[in-house]
Amino acid sequence: MPSIIERIQDIAAQSGGDDELLEAAASVTHANLYAEVLDTYGTWESAIIAALCDMVEKRVVVPVFKQREEGEVERQASPEAREPVYTVTTDGTFCWISGEELDITDAPEKLDSPEGAGPMFRFSHVGTPDAVYLFSNQGRFFGLDPRMVPQWMGESAVRSMNHLLPFNSDESPAFVLPRRAMLEGRIIHVTRQGKGKASDVSEYGRTLDRSGKEGFLLNDGDVPIAVLSARDESHLFCASAKGQGIHFDAAEDMRSMGRKAVGVNVMKLDGSDDEIVGAFITDDVEQFALITDSGYCKRVWLEEYRAQGRGGSGMQTCKLDDTDKVAAVVPCDPSGDLMVSTSHGRYWRVPATHFALLGRPAKGDRLLDLEPGEKVIGLSSLPCSTSDD
Repeated sequence: MPSIIERIQDIAAQSGGDDELLEAAASVTHANLYAEVLDTYGTWESAIIAALCDMVEKRVVVPVFKQREEGEVERQASPEAREPVYTVTTDGTFCWISGEELDITDAPEKLDSPEGAGPMFRFSHVGTPDAVYLFSNQGRFFGLDPRMVPQWMGESAVRSMNHLLPFNSDESPAFVLPRRAMLEGRIIHVTRQGKGKASDVSEYGRTLDRSGKEGFLLNDGDVPIAVLSARDESHLFCASAKGQGIHFDAAEDMRSMGRKAVGVNVMKLDGSDDEIVGAFITDDVEQFALITDSGYCKRVWLEEYRAQGRGGSGMQTCKLDDTDKVAAVVPCDPSGDLMVSTSHGRYWRVPATHFALLGRPAKGDRLLDLEPGEKVIGLSSLPCSTSDD
């Protein structure tokens, strides 16, 4: 949990933060913080002075961010939208779906999972590679011909990857990368408990080895939340369930390690019930999309997040209700599509612009009505599938 001083400085860094720093406004819009300030410092003015002195001591420059206008976004259907989309279900079933099967709809629709499988929650478009690398939920990787991956056939059962690859007990595919990702740069993974590691691609090799090699180690009870292809000089963004996000220089803050390493702390979490819910490389990324368990969503300019050192608490990504959490964040092309997945097996592919472009502290809009007991479990970026009329 950020300190009182850090939270006051975070308010100051927000657009319009100068107004929110007035005591009358803070006592209403930041009631919990205001109460803590009075309990700790006695007066709001004392805490403001302490925050200012802290910034002067650290020579912190607080940027005033004014959200820029997006302008008109043109949609042009991409041939890539018809390419295969790899998907993973909540119980680890792995297959591919023709992009033509995943249409934009006016409302969430049911998409049958393979027989005996849970709902699909991760959709990955990697083009049409000559080979793919699968990374498992236990940190191992396997190289194979994409023709070996089973195709989704509606409710019909698909061939289990356990028949093709020597998975351990409770091991299943989690992420897929094209072989071209192994040609140069680094592979970075981030885990739910806030660990991360970068390894040079030379550590993995380029041959298709189906035996299963250790890609990274995991602490007990931890699982990977992202496996990413990165250039040697790249920045990384990580987001937590409790509404914080951190942006840092991965080249400077994550030195390359061997495959058999757990890695380093990438972000400070807010207690045992917090976790990393998403991570992505920010090279050439201008916006990202965010959605919460209860369906509040938005897009945000990445430039609202100044680069910080690895391992901190980060900056606020959205305002959350007491019972809500961030479900997922993904890099977002405003001219592309977004796919929302729910725990009831409903899916909604929408133009990215359906997610309002809002400021960093904003709560977001609720675009879909969830059924009783239903939660959002995934958000994925996909190529543009329809052109403007």
